Amino acid sequence: MTERAIPRRAIYGWDSDAEQWVKIQVDANGKLQITSTTLDTVLSEIQNGTYGLEALKNLIDIIKEKTDNLPSDPADESAIEAAITTAHSATETKIERKVTHMDFWADNKAQVVLTTVATADYPLNSLVIAGIPNGATLVRVVALLKIASIRDTSGSDNAVNGATALKVDADVAYGSTVTAIDIEDNSWAVDVSQAVERGGDVLIGDNDVKAEINGNGTFYAQLENIACDGNNLKLEDVAWGVRIYFY
Repeated sequence: MTERAIPRRAIYGWDSDAEQWVKIQVDANGKLQITSTTLDTVLSEIQNGTYGLEALKNLIDIIKEKTDNLPSDPADESAIEAAITTAHSATETKIERKVTHMDFWADNKAQVVLTTVATADYPLNSLVIAGIPNGATLVRVVALLKIASIRDTSGSDNAVNGATALKVDADVAYGSTVTAIDIEDNSWAVDVSQAVERGGDVLIGDNDVKAEINGNGTFYAQLENIACDGNNLKLEDVAWGVRIYFY
């Protein structure tokens, strides 16, 4: 006798000796029951709308309805981008939801020694940006500044004297600098009654500088017109970088 199982129901088979279809199942008492049945019953079980082929067809139809709403070529990135882009009004710019970012850092400058000269500028190492994808649209560019430690050698409490800034430029001559990070008066203070050296700082600017840093290339930064209260305030292992948001 050949057998075919219907999931969670029973086993149906053809009894070649009796030449009839039979149903084999375990009853509520755990006893094996073999009863004759008809081909129509077997086919009805196979086609059953709850657990048979009809149920499988219904499930496939549901999946197909969902996949039919996908772009005609899901591998086509432009189609996907168009599908996830929303325009809030005819005059409003479309909102891109696939914004990502990359960080780039210049090499450390071993030491920057601040003095009491208020007009002093301190250029940092140049920064090379490479790898921004062709055709990328820059959303926002912000500067990063890292100082490993800050040490006073004046013998008195020391700090930045007067508000200043980290300026960035695409020109090594610093002909058109823009403010990347604002540095407030009395920043990087050292209290010599506690110690002559303190931990450094990591700053993330809140100014968008993409008008100056606008893609791949070499860029420049300096601490501009910066002075301290006493000679000297030493900044150790100073580096700057940028975080570029784009889609």
